Amino acid sequence: MADKRDIITTPRTIELLRKKRKHQHAIAVVFFFLFVGLVIGLSYFSKYPKFVVTDIKVEGTHIIDAQAVGDLVMEDISGNYIYLFKKANTFILPEAKIREDILEKFQRTEKLEIKRVGFRTLLITISERSGSYLWCGSSIPTDSKKLGDDCYFLNTDGYIFDTAPYFSGNVYFKFYVPLGDKVEPMGAYVLTSETFKSIISFIDGVTALGLHPISVVMNDEKQYELYLSSTITSNPKILFNKESDLTTILSNLNAAINKPEFKNEVLSKYNNLNYIDLRFKNKVLYKFNE
Repeated sequence: MADKRDIITTPRTIELLRKKRKHQHAIAVVFFFLFVGLVIGLSYFSKYPKFVVTDIKVEGTHIIDAQAVGDLVMEDISGNYIYLFKKANTFILPEAKIREDILEKFQRTEKLEIKRVGFRTLLITISERSGSYLWCGSSIPTDSKKLGDDCYFLNTDGYIFDTAPYFSGNVYFKFYVPLGDKVEPMGAYVLTSETFKSIISFIDGVTALGLHPISVVMNDEKQYELYLSSTITSNPKILFNKESDLTTILSNLNAAINKPEFKNEVLSKYNNLNYIDLRFKNKVLYKFNE
């Protein structure tokens, strides 16, 4: 059988246990009040006026409304954490939330810096994305009066970052690309970054050849249409396939334009040009309006 030993209890041991429990309880009470005192002290410190941010400065904006940014930041730092600690205290500002909210609401923002100036000023420095191109829907409007309506700015990666005001004429190169199931264009990419940059490189190459691209239609079919500027209502276009190697077809076009008979005919009848067709391997076909 297992060895059993009785625990000897005497008045003295009982008294020692009682004193030990009383001592432990006293220590717990002391630590509790110290903790409460520390929380109260930190809460008071968080509200101390010298360390509370009251001034929001916004720099670097041109199109983004600086006042709107300041109002958003003020909203983010208003109130308290768990009713005790003031969010506007310079040491515990919700910087991650400020950054997230600015980038979400003002998508023209490309770079963002948040810096404390002293204890009471917060400096927000914003670098805006430059609008190099426009996305204007999935197809060219049949009503020419609506050209330039409902467009969005694109950056050099094909990222839609802001609504664009109405532009008459061809101030910006326009993309007409379906966005699939996306309902809200803001924040979407019109194409993969690699494809977009390839198209831009092709457009730059066409421009260097003396032609003047103004828009591209990239529909769900296999064919792309690169429209060129013209003085007549119907703009000429360059046809090519989605699967085409753009470097190769640009080289083919360059070779054709360097031939005097092609160059002279196309340039002399440019306003009557219907299309230049680059869809067939190593061939450059063209047609004029009758």
